[in-house]
Amino acid sequence: MKKNCLFAALAAMVAASACLKESTPAESVPSREYRYTFSLDENTKALFDENRVVWEEGDLIGAYAVSLSEVSANRSGAVHRGNPCTFIVSSSIALTAGDAVYAYAPWTSAAGNQPAAVSLTVPAMQCQDASGFDADALPLVALPYTVEEELEAGTDTPVADLQFVNIAALARVSIWSSDAAQASETVQSVRFDSQEGLSGTGTLDLTSLDVSDASSFALTGCSGTSVTTAVAGLSGLPAAKDQAHTVLMGVNPGLWSGTITVVTDKADYVFTLGSPVLFERSKIRPVSLDLAHAGDILVDEQVGFDVVRAAAGDGTTVLTNRLLGCRAYIEGLIVGDSGNPNMDHNLQYGTTVDGYAVTAVDTSATGAKPNANNIYTTENDRTNYIEALDGSCGFRLKFAAPALNTCSRQDKVRIWLDGVRIVKETAPERYTLYGLSSIERISAGEPLPVKSRTLSALTDDDVYTWVTLTDMEFQIKRGAYANVREYDAIANPVNADLPVATNQARRAKDGAANLLYDKEGNGIYMLVNMNCDWRWNASGKTRKQVPRGTGDFSGILVHQQMERWSDDIGRYSIRPVDEDDIAISSSAASNWNDLVEWTFTKKTWSVGQYSWNTATSATGGYITSGKYTDAQLVREVLNATTAAGMTNNTGSVARLYTDNLKMFQNQTSNSLTGYPVLPAWGYRGFNVSNPTVTTISNNTDQLFGMSAGSIIEFLVNYCGFYDWDGDNWTGDVNGIVAEFSTAGVSGSEAAVSFSIAGGMLNRSNANNISWQNAYSFPVDWAVEYATSEDGSSWSSWSKAVNAATGRTDFELRGVPFAVTDANSYASFHATATVSPFYTNIDNGFGLTPYRFILPASVLGKTGVKVRLVPTSLRMATWNVGSGNWYKGLTYRGEKITPAFEIPNNHNGAICIEDLLIQYK
Repeated sequence: MKKNCLFAALAAMVAASACLKESTPAESVPSREYRYTFSLDENTKALFDENRVVWEEGDLIGAYAVSLSEVSANRSGAVHRGNPCTFIVSSSIALTAGDAVYAYAPWTSAAGNQPAAVSLTVPAMQCQDASGFDADALPLVALPYTVEEELEAGTDTPVADLQFVNIAALARVSIWSSDAAQASETVQSVRFDSQEGLSGTGTLDLTSLDVSDASSFALTGCSGTSVTTAVAGLSGLPAAKDQAHTVLMGVNPGLWSGTITVVTDKADYVFTLGSPVLFERSKIRPVSLDLAHAGDILVDEQVGFDVVRAAAGDGTTVLTNRLLGCRAYIEGLIVGDSGNPNMDHNLQYGTTVDGYAVTAVDTSATGAKPNANNIYTTENDRTNYIEALDGSCGFRLKFAAPALNTCSRQDKVRIWLDGVRIVKETAPERYTLYGLSSIERISAGEPLPVKSRTLSALTDDDVYTWVTLTDMEFQIKRGAYANVREYDAIANPVNADLPVATNQARRAKDGAANLLYDKEGNGIYMLVNMNCDWRWNASGKTRKQVPRGTGDFSGILVHQQMERWSDDIGRYSIRPVDEDDIAISSSAASNWNDLVEWTFTKKTWSVGQYSWNTATSATGGYITSGKYTDAQLVREVLNATTAAGMTNNTGSVARLYTDNLKMFQNQTSNSLTGYPVLPAWGYRGFNVSNPTVTTISNNTDQLFGMSAGSIIEFLVNYCGFYDWDGDNWTGDVNGIVAEFSTAGVSGSEAAVSFSIAGGMLNRSNANNISWQNAYSFPVDWAVEYATSEDGSSWSSWSKAVNAATGRTDFELRGVPFAVTDANSYASFHATATVSPFYTNIDNGFGLTPYRFILPASVLGKTGVKVRLVPTSLRMATWNVGSGNWYKGLTYRGEKITPAFEIPNNHNGAICIEDLLIQYK
């Protein structure tokens, strides 16, 4: 590394190490350009008072040659020492009278192409070793040179002199101690903390430099608030001021207040500037520090997680040793795992809390498909988790880059906190440590504290810790860990061999939420990213079935908003690290009893496969309101496929229907257009190699096949959900109704669970459900219930409570386009000319599972109704983005709120799967 003589008067530190030296290759001059040799004062690279910085062989200078019509921008030239000292300006223009040359050092490609706005940097990190300070890190500029007459190019004879001046100020910190007990300490660094503008990158107008005007040399736009000089070779503290160690530091000129911290191998010594100090350009400001009289003496000390959390203000707080009162560190146990694909939510676009940004990539002007794997896994890859040694609380860790995240689960580690940013978030209260660049591993394979919890016992202190949830079971037992359409997921081994057509629906989705519940009825979502290899079988690349019983479920407790899964998925959710964390036994019986279930498990196009109520008029008590009494068609009412203590079509029949025929009708003609209740194909199958319907026997049980008709699809005219008085909604609604009896049944509570999405079967391709054309649907929904003692007199409707969120509402999500050929694209947009068209990451790619709790008062009743109803006029909308990019159903609140009755023939479908009534 090149050393550079700095001060004749400071021989012990007169050289600048190249630890921040530009790493640019040697001078390179393009062909057919003009070359002009300029001379430099060999002994005056820059002046600080009477002390000189000298040029060294290979120093790189950036130069601009400017004529009336052209700028030769930011060419680099290398310094050649000799008599005289020279460097060559390469220019694309021939210099003549009136042209100008501007220069700066050290050269950087980031300086830009306009001499009137050159980007220069006063580094926040500087260095000094036994041979001297890194003077090369500080920016220099040349006074403008104007050509007086045409210059001769290509000669070694200098055509003119360039005079360089420094634009930074220099602090000279003298360090010593009058306390003999500190004599053995070694200085490691000196840090100056002040206000914005002390350091950083700013711009400077080289064309307006004037030695008589100090303001012309000022960088504008610098935002740094600290400068640190890292030191090597300063062992032992002198006992007297005249023998003091000297540490140099370049800063932006200005009137600065703040603190100076001297860091040794034993402690931090903090000095507060009593009043603002003036640091002048090209001047040395001496500062003398006796460590025996530091304002704060900070020693190494382990602090508790509670101390760090208490230091966090609202938003972002920079942790410092002074803030924490010591050279603070925490020790804890890693509960995450570097390299694991299930550490955090992966992004498609947006900006994280600490500024890491990803952007959506639109299709090209020719309609070409964007990057098929447009999911950014950086957030997941740089995320880990640490909990206190006793498991009492934890932090999420965000490393500055994924490569720095090297921690494994059960590592005991130490994190030094000085300079680390902590972000406090609320509802739930949780804390993230950001910008980590290193972590100290103390040991590996440490046992994690056993922390068993019921869902009701969880608190905010459990967030970002390892938790074992007891008595858990999966809501959807006839399915996989991620019941999604794998064709739309980020590329992974499950979909790697799928026959993806050129125009297959964009692979731009990741992350599924599968619902679990416990014996108390509370629910929580398990989060799983698509690249978790434990969710599939290596042989045949088929998806694994979830265990169908009860047991313990362990993982990292987190809080995650997932828009594609109805946004709010609860105060807490859980991320398993691998499949061994799921200790649910298929042989362990559920704590809940199944009462009524509606589900398709076989090929069901044939009416005879399931029991349908074929009444020809609005009788039987299940159509209770509405303006229409037209004759029903087959498949308007689906009787229960499983009903404890009931026999279908006789006695108390459990049935599923809609409570207003208008949902199925043309608003003008009142005519029915087809079977309103139909089977559709879902996403919960294990074998995903063929997304289309295959011919199977009507009598073959297809519990887990993707080709099985597992979804109950209600074809509806969406205006039928609402009761209107002219153009005004009266506030009354209709819904999809499950009617059953609980006579003779007792217990503490009941629950209704289901999976749901807004969509329509793409029958032309015999494929999966999709949201098509202009079909929209209500966004806000609730689950209501009513009871009857005698089967005819009903109580008023009451709202059920969401088991995972505690709310009485949920947001209905749409499902993605399911296409396999380019010809299908045009039909998936209201404007047929837009083709192809790609769905966005927040448009869900599976049905969202829900569980709602019903009180014990619904048990022991002759009749019970549970219905799903919209609660507002907000409708999902297309929200078309730029080009062929689709922004999502509810992107940034852009939802339709109609002030009039929803237009005629506004048709679509509500798709329901796994509809089950339980009690305990």
